[in-house]
Amino acid sequence: MSRARGFGVATLFALNRRVRVALNYHRTDYVGGALEGDREAENVVMSRFQVAF
Repeated sequence: MSRARGFGVATLFALNRRVRVALNYHRTDYVGGALEGDREAENVVMSRFQVAF
């Protein structure tokens, strides 16, 4: 692989002092890395739900 370029976006929702929700998206594009041409791009979505006691 000769190069990888990534882009990400994150959001955070604080519903109140004890509850919050986070959502993240990240995309990575590659140049090279495969036997013939470029490696396929990767897309990731991550979420988190948090409650504080």
